[in-house]
Amino acid sequence: MGDGPPPGVVALCNHLILLARDLFAIRYSPLPGWVAGRAPALALEYGLWQAAIWRSLHDGLITGGLVALARRCRGLLPTPPAAFRADLAVASLCAQCDMLTNQLLLGASYISQLQRLARDLPEADIRAALDLKAIAATLRATLAALSPPVDATVADWAAAGGTGALVVTLVDVLAVAADKDAMVDGGNGAWLPAWAVSLWGPAPASPSPALRAAARPLMDWWRAADPATRRVGELALMIDMLTEVTGPGTAALTAIAAVKDTCQGLGVDGSGEAQRHADLGGAAAPRIATLGWADTLARLEVRLPPPRSSGG
Repeated sequence: MGDGPPPGVVALCNHLILLARDLFAIRYSPLPGWVAGRAPALALEYGLWQAAIWRSLHDGLITGGLVALARRCRGLLPTPPAAFRADLAVASLCAQCDMLTNQLLLGASYISQLQRLARDLPEADIRAALDLKAIAATLRATLAALSPPVDATVADWAAAGGTGALVVTLVDVLAVAADKDAMVDGGNGAWLPAWAVSLWGPAPASPSPALRAAARPLMDWWRAADPATRRVGELALMIDMLTEVTGPGTAALTAIAAVKDTCQGLGVDGSGEAQRHADLGGAAAPRIATLGWADTLARLEVRLPPPRSSGG
Protein backbone atom coordinates (compact mmCIF):
# COMPACT_ATOMS: atom_id res chain seq x y z
CA MET A 1 0.00 0.00 0.00
CA GLY A 2 3.00 2.28 0.24
CA ASP A 3 2.66 3.27 -3.41
CA GLY A 4 -1.03 4.04 -2.96
CA PRO A 5 -4.00 2.47 -4.70
CA PRO A 6 -4.03 2.19 -8.51
CA PRO A 7 -5.35 5.21 -10.44
CA GLY A 8 -8.47 3.25 -11.35
CA VAL A 9 -9.33 2.87 -7.66
CA VAL A 10 -8.88 6.58 -6.99
CA ALA A 11 -11.09 7.37 -9.98
CA LEU A 12 -13.68 4.88 -8.72
CA CYS A 13 -13.78 6.67 -5.34
CA ASN A 14 -14.18 10.00 -7.12
CA HIS A 15 -17.13 8.70 -9.13
CA LEU A 16 -18.83 7.24 -6.06
CA ILE A 17 -18.47 10.49 -4.13
CA LEU A 18 -19.86 12.54 -7.01
CA LEU A 19 -22.85 10.19 -7.18
CA ALA A 20 -23.33 10.37 -3.42
CA ARG A 21 -23.40 14.19 -3.52
CA ASP A 22 -25.80 14.39 -6.46
CA LEU A 23 -28.20 11.69 -5.31
CA PHE A 24 -28.05 12.87 -1.71
CA ALA A 25 -29.35 16.23 -2.95
CA ILE A 26 -32.26 14.46 -4.64
CA ARG A 27 -33.01 12.24 -1.66
CA TYR A 28 -33.02 15.12 0.82
CA SER A 29 -35.03 17.52 -1.36
CA PRO A 30 -38.66 16.48 -0.83
CA LEU A 31 -41.39 18.23 -2.74
CA PRO A 32 -42.82 21.14 -0.73
CA GLY A 33 -45.84 20.32 1.37
CA TRP A 34 -48.12 22.53 -0.73
CA VAL A 35 -47.41 20.40 -3.81
CA ALA A 36 -49.04 17.39 -2.14
CA GLY A 37 -52.22 19.46 -1.82
CA ARG A 38 -52.29 20.29 -5.53
CA ALA A 39 -50.84 17.09 -7.00
CA PRO A 40 -51.02 14.26 -4.43
CA ALA A 41 -50.22 11.51 -6.94
CA LEU A 42 -47.09 13.33 -8.09
CA ALA A 43 -45.96 13.90 -4.50
CA LEU A 44 -46.39 10.21 -3.62
CA GLU A 45 -44.67 8.90 -6.75
CA TYR A 46 -41.81 11.37 -6.44
CA GLY A 47 -41.23 10.43 -2.81
CA LEU A 48 -41.06 6.73 -3.67
CA TRP A 49 -38.61 7.48 -6.50
CA GLN A 50 -36.40 9.55 -4.18
CA ALA A 51 -36.16 6.77 -1.63
CA ALA A 52 -35.58 4.05 -4.24
CA ILE A 53 -32.76 5.84 -6.06
CA TRP A 54 -30.88 6.54 -2.84
CA ARG A 55 -31.26 2.94 -1.65
CA SER A 56 -29.92 1.72 -4.99
CA LEU A 57 -26.80 3.86 -4.64
CA HIS A 58 -26.03 3.92 -0.93
CA ASP A 59 -27.40 0.59 0.29
CA GLY A 60 -27.00 -1.29 -2.98
CA LEU A 61 -24.02 -0.15 -5.01
CA ILE A 62 -21.78 1.36 -2.31
CA THR A 63 -22.37 -0.12 1.15
CA GLY A 64 -24.04 -3.40 0.26
CA GLY A 65 -22.17 -3.81 -3.02
CA LEU A 66 -18.62 -2.60 -3.53
CA VAL A 67 -17.74 -2.11 0.14
CA ALA A 68 -19.27 -5.44 1.21
CA LEU A 69 -17.52 -7.32 -1.60
CA ALA A 70 -14.21 -5.64 -0.78
CA ARG A 71 -14.55 -6.60 2.89
CA ARG A 72 -15.40 -10.17 1.94
CA CYS A 73 -12.38 -10.35 -0.37
CA ARG A 74 -10.16 -9.12 2.46
CA GLY A 75 -11.60 -11.54 5.00
CA LEU A 76 -13.31 -8.81 7.01
CA LEU A 77 -16.73 -10.46 6.71
CA PRO A 78 -17.67 -14.03 7.66
CA THR A 79 -16.58 -16.75 5.26
CA PRO A 80 -19.17 -16.93 2.47
CA PRO A 81 -21.18 -20.11 1.89
CA ALA A 82 -19.81 -22.67 -0.50
CA ALA A 83 -22.22 -21.52 -3.19
CA PHE A 84 -20.88 -17.96 -3.12
CA ARG A 85 -19.22 -16.84 -6.34
CA ALA A 86 -17.38 -13.54 -6.29
CA ASP A 87 -17.60 -13.22 -10.07
CA LEU A 88 -21.38 -13.27 -9.82
CA ALA A 89 -21.15 -10.60 -7.14
CA VAL A 90 -19.29 -8.41 -9.65
CA ALA A 91 -21.97 -9.11 -12.25
CA SER A 92 -24.54 -8.01 -9.67
CA LEU A 93 -22.66 -4.72 -9.24
CA CYS A 94 -22.87 -4.11 -12.98
CA ALA A 95 -26.59 -4.86 -12.91
CA GLN A 96 -26.95 -2.43 -10.02
CA CYS A 97 -25.30 0.25 -12.18
CA ASP A 98 -27.79 -0.44 -14.99
CA MET A 99 -30.73 -0.20 -12.60
CA LEU A 100 -29.42 3.05 -11.16
CA THR A 101 -29.08 4.50 -14.66
CA ASN A 102 -32.68 3.62 -15.49
CA GLN A 103 -33.91 5.10 -12.20
CA LEU A 104 -32.07 8.35 -12.87
CA LEU A 105 -33.49 8.66 -16.37
CA LEU A 106 -36.97 8.13 -14.93
CA GLY A 107 -36.47 11.24 -12.82
CA ALA A 108 -36.50 13.42 -15.94
CA SER A 109 -40.21 12.68 -16.31
CA TYR A 110 -40.95 14.83 -13.24
CA ILE A 111 -39.53 17.99 -14.79
CA SER A 112 -42.49 18.79 -17.02
CA GLN A 113 -44.93 18.13 -14.16
CA LEU A 114 -43.12 20.60 -11.91
CA GLN A 115 -43.03 23.13 -14.75
CA ARG A 116 -46.82 22.91 -15.07
CA LEU A 117 -47.20 23.57 -11.36
CA ALA A 118 -44.99 26.65 -11.67
CA ARG A 119 -47.09 28.01 -14.55
CA ASP A 120 -50.15 27.78 -12.30
CA LEU A 121 -48.70 30.50 -10.04
CA PRO A 122 -49.21 33.62 -12.22
CA GLU A 123 -49.03 35.97 -9.24
CA ALA A 124 -45.34 35.16 -8.70
CA ASP A 125 -42.55 37.58 -9.59
CA ILE A 126 -40.80 35.69 -12.40
CA ARG A 127 -37.91 38.15 -12.57
CA ALA A 128 -37.19 37.56 -8.88
CA ALA A 129 -37.34 33.81 -9.46
CA LEU A 130 -34.73 34.19 -12.20
CA ASP A 131 -32.58 36.13 -9.75
CA LEU A 132 -32.80 33.14 -7.39
CA LYS A 133 -31.57 30.83 -10.15
CA ALA A 134 -28.53 33.08 -10.65
CA ILE A 135 -27.84 33.12 -6.91
CA ALA A 136 -28.16 29.34 -6.81
CA ALA A 137 -25.70 28.94 -9.69
CA THR A 138 -23.14 30.99 -7.77
CA LEU A 139 -23.76 28.93 -4.64
CA ARG A 140 -23.32 25.72 -6.60
CA ALA A 141 -19.97 26.88 -7.96
CA THR A 142 -18.84 27.86 -4.46
CA LEU A 143 -19.83 24.48 -3.05
CA ALA A 144 -17.97 22.68 -5.82
CA ALA A 145 -14.82 24.54 -4.80
CA LEU A 146 -15.39 23.52 -1.17
CA SER A 147 -15.56 19.81 -2.03
CA PRO A 148 -11.93 18.59 -2.11
CA PRO A 149 -10.98 15.86 -4.58
CA VAL A 150 -10.37 12.41 -3.17
CA ASP A 151 -6.93 11.87 -4.72
CA ALA A 152 -4.70 13.55 -2.15
CA THR A 153 -6.56 12.10 0.81
CA VAL A 154 -6.40 8.55 -0.52
CA ALA A 155 -2.69 9.00 -1.19
CA ASP A 156 -2.09 10.40 2.30
CA TRP A 157 -4.08 7.55 3.82
CA ALA A 158 -2.04 4.98 1.89
CA ALA A 159 1.27 6.64 2.78
CA ALA A 160 0.30 6.49 6.46
CA GLY A 161 -0.08 2.75 6.23
CA GLY A 162 -3.59 2.39 4.86
CA THR A 163 -5.24 1.76 8.21
CA GLY A 164 -8.50 3.11 9.55
CA ALA A 165 -11.64 4.13 7.75
CA LEU A 166 -11.81 6.38 4.71
CA VAL A 167 -14.76 8.44 5.92
CA VAL A 168 -16.69 10.69 3.53
CA THR A 169 -19.18 12.93 5.31
CA LEU A 170 -22.01 14.55 3.36
CA VAL A 171 -23.07 17.94 4.69
CA ASP A 172 -26.49 19.45 3.90
CA VAL A 173 -25.35 23.05 3.43
CA LEU A 174 -28.69 24.83 3.70
CA ALA A 175 -29.75 22.80 6.72
CA VAL A 176 -26.64 23.75 8.69
CA ALA A 177 -25.84 27.20 7.31
CA ALA A 178 -29.31 28.76 7.15
CA ASP A 179 -31.47 30.17 9.88
CA LYS A 180 -34.38 27.82 10.47
CA ASP A 181 -36.94 30.65 10.28
CA ALA A 182 -35.71 31.47 6.77
CA MET A 183 -36.89 28.03 5.64
CA VAL A 184 -40.50 28.68 6.65
CA ASP A 185 -43.13 30.24 4.44
CA GLY A 186 -45.75 31.46 6.87
CA GLY A 187 -46.44 27.87 7.91
CA ASN A 188 -47.21 26.87 4.32
CA GLY A 189 -44.30 24.50 4.01
CA ALA A 190 -41.84 26.33 1.76
CA TRP A 191 -38.83 24.17 1.14
CA LEU A 192 -35.42 24.62 -0.43
CA PRO A 193 -33.61 21.76 -2.18
CA ALA A 194 -30.60 20.27 -0.46
CA TRP A 195 -27.07 20.96 -1.62
CA ALA A 196 -24.26 18.76 -0.39
CA VAL A 197 -20.55 19.09 0.09
CA SER A 198 -18.40 16.05 0.79
CA LEU A 199 -15.79 16.34 3.50
CA TRP A 200 -13.16 13.76 4.40
CA GLY A 201 -13.49 12.74 8.03
CA PRO A 202 -16.18 13.59 10.59
CA ALA A 203 -18.48 16.55 10.07
CA PRO A 204 -17.41 19.75 11.86
CA ALA A 205 -19.31 20.69 14.99
CA SER A 206 -20.52 23.89 13.33
CA PRO A 207 -20.61 25.12 9.72
CA SER A 208 -17.56 26.94 8.48
CA PRO A 209 -17.71 30.69 7.84
CA ALA A 210 -17.28 29.87 4.13
CA LEU A 211 -20.43 27.74 4.14
CA ARG A 212 -22.44 30.41 5.94
CA ALA A 213 -21.19 33.11 3.58
CA ALA A 214 -22.03 30.97 0.53
CA ALA A 215 -25.62 30.45 1.71
CA ARG A 216 -26.28 34.04 2.83
CA PRO A 217 -27.38 35.55 -0.54
CA LEU A 218 -29.90 32.78 -1.03
CA MET A 219 -31.27 33.26 2.47
CA ASP A 220 -31.52 37.01 1.91
CA TRP A 221 -33.55 36.40 -1.25
CA TRP A 222 -35.80 34.01 0.62
CA ARG A 223 -36.62 36.50 3.35
CA ALA A 224 -37.47 39.24 0.84
CA ALA A 225 -39.65 37.19 -1.54
CA ASP A 226 -43.43 36.93 -1.25
CA PRO A 227 -45.00 33.46 -0.75
CA ALA A 228 -45.98 32.91 -4.40
CA THR A 229 -42.53 33.87 -5.64
CA ARG A 230 -40.93 31.56 -3.09
CA ARG A 231 -43.01 28.70 -4.44
CA VAL A 232 -41.98 29.37 -8.03
CA GLY A 233 -38.38 29.78 -6.87
CA GLU A 234 -38.23 26.47 -5.07
CA LEU A 235 -39.81 24.69 -8.04
CA ALA A 236 -37.27 26.34 -10.33
CA LEU A 237 -34.40 25.10 -8.17
CA MET A 238 -35.79 21.57 -8.07
CA ILE A 239 -36.24 21.58 -11.86
CA ASP A 240 -32.63 22.72 -12.28
CA MET A 241 -31.44 19.99 -9.91
CA LEU A 242 -33.34 17.27 -11.78
CA THR A 243 -32.15 18.57 -15.15
CA GLU A 244 -28.51 18.54 -14.05
CA VAL A 245 -28.66 15.03 -12.57
CA THR A 246 -31.19 13.05 -14.63
CA GLY A 247 -30.74 14.34 -18.18
CA PRO A 248 -28.77 12.39 -20.82
CA GLY A 249 -25.02 12.94 -20.62
CA THR A 250 -25.03 14.36 -17.08
CA ALA A 251 -22.03 13.94 -14.80
CA ALA A 252 -24.01 11.48 -12.67
CA LEU A 253 -24.84 9.20 -15.60
CA THR A 254 -21.26 9.43 -16.86
CA ALA A 255 -20.04 8.46 -13.38
CA ILE A 256 -22.34 5.42 -13.27
CA ALA A 257 -21.02 4.24 -16.64
CA ALA A 258 -17.44 4.67 -15.41
CA VAL A 259 -18.19 2.74 -12.20
CA LYS A 260 -19.64 -0.11 -14.25
CA ASP A 261 -16.59 -0.20 -16.52
CA THR A 262 -14.31 -0.32 -13.48
CA CYS A 263 -16.37 -3.05 -11.83
CA GLN A 264 -15.94 -5.24 -14.92
CA GLY A 265 -12.19 -5.10 -14.38
CA LEU A 266 -12.12 -5.80 -10.64
CA GLY A 267 -10.10 -8.84 -9.65
CA VAL A 268 -11.92 -10.98 -7.08
CA ASP A 269 -11.10 -14.16 -5.21
CA GLY A 270 -13.57 -16.93 -5.89
CA SER A 271 -14.63 -19.60 -8.33
CA GLY A 272 -15.57 -18.48 -11.79
CA GLU A 273 -13.03 -15.61 -11.93
CA ALA A 274 -11.09 -16.98 -14.88
CA GLN A 275 -14.28 -17.79 -16.77
CA ARG A 276 -15.66 -14.29 -16.21
CA HIS A 277 -12.62 -12.67 -17.82
CA ALA A 278 -12.68 -15.19 -20.64
CA ASP A 279 -16.34 -14.37 -21.29
CA LEU A 280 -15.62 -10.63 -21.33
CA GLY A 281 -12.82 -11.20 -23.85
CA GLY A 282 -11.37 -8.15 -25.57
CA ALA A 283 -14.14 -5.92 -24.13
CA ALA A 284 -12.90 -6.42 -20.59
CA ALA A 285 -11.59 -3.40 -18.73
CA PRO A 286 -7.98 -3.58 -17.48
CA ARG A 287 -8.08 -5.89 -14.48
CA ILE A 288 -7.38 -4.40 -11.05
CA ALA A 289 -5.92 -6.97 -8.67
CA THR A 290 -7.90 -7.74 -5.53
CA LEU A 291 -5.30 -6.19 -3.25
CA GLY A 292 -5.28 -3.06 -5.39
CA TRP A 293 -8.92 -2.17 -4.86
CA ALA A 294 -10.31 -4.16 -1.94
CA ASP A 295 -7.92 -2.69 0.65
CA THR A 296 -9.22 0.79 -0.18
CA LEU A 297 -12.93 0.11 -0.79
CA ALA A 298 -13.18 -2.07 2.32
CA ARG A 299 -12.51 1.03 4.39
CA LEU A 300 -14.78 3.45 2.53
CA GLU A 301 -17.63 4.81 4.62
CA VAL A 302 -20.21 7.39 3.52
CA ARG A 303 -21.76 9.21 6.47
CA LEU A 304 -25.05 11.07 6.19
CA PRO A 305 -26.34 14.09 8.10
CA PRO A 306 -29.54 13.89 10.12
CA PRO A 307 -32.62 14.06 7.85
CA ARG A 308 -34.45 17.35 7.63
CA SER A 309 -37.88 17.58 9.08
CA SER A 310 -40.36 17.95 6.24
CA GLY A 311 -41.93 21.29 5.41
CA GLY A 312 -45.59 21.29 6.36
